[in-house]
Amino acid sequence: MNYYFVYKNKNIITIGYIVNNKLEVLENIDIDERDSIYIAKIIKNIESINGFIIEIEKGVEACIGKGQIRGDKFLGDEILVQLYKKTGDNKFDKYTMDYSIAGQNIVYYPNREKNKYSRKINRKDLINFKKKIDSTAKFKGITFRTNSINISEEELLKEYKSLLKVDEYIKKQSKFLPIPRKLYSNPKSVFELISEEFEYIVTNNKEIKNILKNYYNTENVIYNEEYDYKYDENITEDLINLNSKKIIIKDNANIIVEKTEALTVIDVNSGRNEDFLEINKLAIKEALRQINLRNIQGIIVVDIININKKEFKVLNNFILREIKKYSKIKYFGITKTGLLEFIRTGINIDF
Repeated sequence: MNYYFVYKNKNIITIGYIVNNKLEVLENIDIDERDSIYIAKIIKNIESINGFIIEIEKGVEACIGKGQIRGDKFLGDEILVQLYKKTGDNKFDKYTMDYSIAGQNIVYYPNREKNKYSRKINRKDLINFKKKIDSTAKFKGITFRTNSINISEEELLKEYKSLLKVDEYIKKQSKFLPIPRKLYSNPKSVFELISEEFEYIVTNNKEIKNILKNYYNTENVIYNEEYDYKYDENITEDLINLNSKKIIIKDNANIIVEKTEALTVIDVNSGRNEDFLEINKLAIKEALRQINLRNIQGIIVVDIININKKEFKVLNNFILREIKKYSKIKYFGITKTGLLEFIRTGINIDF
């Protein structure tokens, strides 16, 4: 069984990925209100900026200038808007009708015709990539992220169609009362984290359920208002282990996680004269999982059980395969003192 949970509590979204009753991913995401989309109502003219005062939620007012308005608009009109500029000092926040919906590799602007490209893309790569995209004429209103050049056209088109469906959902919801209100909290990071195949997704939030259902074009998104991952019996032991130094990997074998100011040390232990190569494999697999789940940053060293050179070569190849599952972890091999060295950063590593 493999499934995701997406749990919303106030302005925090927690995402988990469970494979065969083991927790493989656990991430907390702060909801960025700058990405939220509202169905707003125009309530007053502002001659100084040739724009309007709008109400984005009941009792919450903002403004929209001429340059951010699409088409002719009048008092009482209802418009879809997104935050353009946060002001403060008791001034109105500025909004725009040029709203966007962010995906994993692309950002869709429903009110734009032309495509744009990240400035971080290498010039030579950009020329070739742009030719390929323009020749298809299948994309409209897209900003391509830096990593999009590494994604197949088929996958990008699939993501584009997913974002179109999300926009259709937003526009459909904008027709219903109450107005004004928030329609959409852009879960860009949710899309980035849900990248594996899954049997289903469970969430405690109806809005998230509808967004994921449209984005992934699946009926396998379950809404359960009472769901709380902290009481999910499939991962109870894993959640307890997150606060434990000692983790059992099999009978008479464990790893101990010790965090210091300078680095994190993971010690592999076994009480029997067993197959130490296999114990080391299990330990490495669990160590990488714990590093990821606990969001451990910086230098990590693993003190494995001593094995001969032939067995270490096998173990080393095993590590190189396992490390591919973790984009933020880099493996540096064995030190002179016989410790395995890793580094985990807050960003994806591409070596």
